[in-house]
Amino acid sequence: MIETTIYSLLNTANIISYTNNRIYPTDAKEGTNWPFIVYELSGNNPVMSLAGPTGLNMLDLELTVETTSVAQQTALSNLLKGIFSGYSGNNIQGSFLTDESVVKIGDEQEGIIYQETQQYKVYYNG
Repeated sequence: MIETTIYSLLNTANIISYTNNRIYPTDAKEGTNWPFIVYELSGNNPVMSLAGPTGLNMLDLELTVETTSVAQQTALSNLLKGIFSGYSGNNIQGSFLTDESVVKIGDEQEGIIYQETQQYKVYYNG
């Protein structure tokens, strides 16, 4: 299944060295330590051509990284782009970055959280 493929791509030694296995579908557990990654899949639609169904499906993948430092945020961001931008393999035919944003949450007194969101279009055999 596509969920298993996405998780296996996230569950690599380089990512785990930052997140310590804190990789969650849809929402992080309350009280989770930083850094962590949340992934969410939505919009599973068949891809059509003029001749009809292509046998591919397209979905939206949203990856959210939350860290306490710019260095961690940048490193994880680059790792994720290296994995997912242009990826093709397993049952995925192509994965393309469509949007990315970084938000700073909090202040110096409470502590600052850096939240980056990356959006991808993923085409897969489904």
